[in-house]
Amino acid sequence: MTPAQKLYEDLRTEILERKLLPGMLLPSENELCEKYSISRPTVRRVQEKLCAQNLIEKRPGVGTFVKDMDGGSSAAEMPEFRIGVDFLMEMGAHYYGRLMQGVHRSLYGKNCMFCSLYGEYLAPANIPPQLDALLLMKAGDHDREDFKRAVSCGKPALLINRLPAEPELAYLSVDHRKESELAVTYLLRSGCRDIVLAGNREDERTVALRSRGWEDAYRNAGLEVPYHLTVNAEDLLSCQEKVKEFIRTRSFSAVFFTNMAMMRAFYQAFLQCRSERMDTLSLMCFDDLDHISEFNDLVCSFVRMPLERMGEMAIEYLRKKKADPYLPVLRRLMPCSMVIRHRPEG
Repeated sequence: MTPAQKLYEDLRTEILERKLLPGMLLPSENELCEKYSISRPTVRRVQEKLCAQNLIEKRPGVGTFVKDMDGGSSAAEMPEFRIGVDFLMEMGAHYYGRLMQGVHRSLYGKNCMFCSLYGEYLAPANIPPQLDALLLMKAGDHDREDFKRAVSCGKPALLINRLPAEPELAYLSVDHRKESELAVTYLLRSGCRDIVLAGNREDERTVALRSRGWEDAYRNAGLEVPYHLTVNAEDLLSCQEKVKEFIRTRSFSAVFFTNMAMMRAFYQAFLQCRSERMDTLSLMCFDDLDHISEFNDLVCSFVRMPLERMGEMAIEYLRKKKADPYLPVLRRLMPCSMVIRHRPEG
């Protein structure tokens, strides 16, 4: 396969498998030239071939975008809308991908173009003036200056799963603390008493709130909080020996994972120091495991966030806020659902 054929197959596959979603900006010609070691005319020929198949479209002076193959007359009624987003799909498709699916499911998601906001911070130089709005999905609550810059740029901005103090900033979030409390309360009522908190992290607001929910469940049940069953996120991600020692020396009947990354790390350590299956314990994860193939054979209940609905509401709000600056700022907490999985009998 030649480099040109590989570029064609890579782009076509990612578009058809919806790893590249409608409205997403493709890498520039220069980036593709460098990645595949081919010339710009060759890149253009590949792009023209994909254009002929109605998979991508070129917009002069803007860039090349994945085409919305589902758009009909209703899509044509929606004007172009440029949104700055702060994530990379390949770093969390199970999370960001579901948010973007919600965006594209909405009528308001038609004719949208998405531009990545590069750089560690939301510096003014990293916010292109031609953008209509900002959809911020990964900024932590400790990034206070980022929030101020988002407000000062004068564009409608909405945060996902963050609770900014700035009244001008819209947000859609779940109640991380309350939902975690409900999940751990379920484990307690199921007879578990020694529940590991896997993934405590005080420097990340959402994870810290989930840790507080674990504590609340014990206190509300009139039980002492078992702080000796806490495993820090830093150890899970960078010091597996500590985690293995914890698993070997602590007695516990259940594990509450603050997110899927913590579950993955704990699972790897567990496999190396215990002979039984991890799901002989009661497991609960604060992340949607529906489409995570690596855990298909592991029985783990989980907290599902309404990510698709968040995406739908986010794009509708941003379009309406752009059209009407006096529209009230959207600040809403949304309920999660708990998915309970049981081990088969026998």
